[in-house]
Amino acid sequence: MKRMRSVLFATVVLGSGALVAAGEAVAGAADHQAAFDRLKSLVGAWKGHHTTPDGPEMGVEYSLTGNGTALTERLFAGTPHEMLSVYYMERGELVLTHYCAMGNQPRMKLVAGGKDGDLHFDFTGGTNLDAATSTYIHGGRISIPGPDRFDADWNVWSQGKQTDTHRLFMRRSAGDVAAKAR
Repeated sequence: MKRMRSVLFATVVLGSGALVAAGEAVAGAADHQAAFDRLKSLVGAWKGHHTTPDGPEMGVEYSLTGNGTALTERLFAGTPHEMLSVYYMERGELVLTHYCAMGNQPRMKLVAGGKDGDLHFDFTGGTNLDAATSTYIHGGRISIPGPDRFDADWNVWSQGKQTDTHRLFMRRSAGDVAAKAR
């Protein structure tokens, strides 16, 4: 009898966990779409700095493609270090592929965030890299505190561990702010 109660208790607890997990998966799907919608608000030109808030200047351009199903992010446009990231929904999850100046293409997916809060992405694989030996962007965080500002931290991994963080401090370009006001 005692064993039967233990089995029943485990079944109820595990079953409850499955229901909670299923509920979280549904909520997570909504969060992924909400996060993508927030990222779409970045469309336009941005100026700012990397490394520190007053560090080297840089630009970022966001645009929609594929009838609004993908958001492109161009970093350091027109320079030898130009890079492209493409954000899109895949089976209900927000994912991205980063086409890096290092010649690799890490893929990441949203692991936290949504309608509110910071968007956190984590590594899911990639091409032209070996996670144990290569240097690549492994994940990061995007914070959008207002319509004309965003910050980002992208974690660099090398030899299987984090070695650096690339930080961005961006403001919408003055011409882009004026165009949006019209």
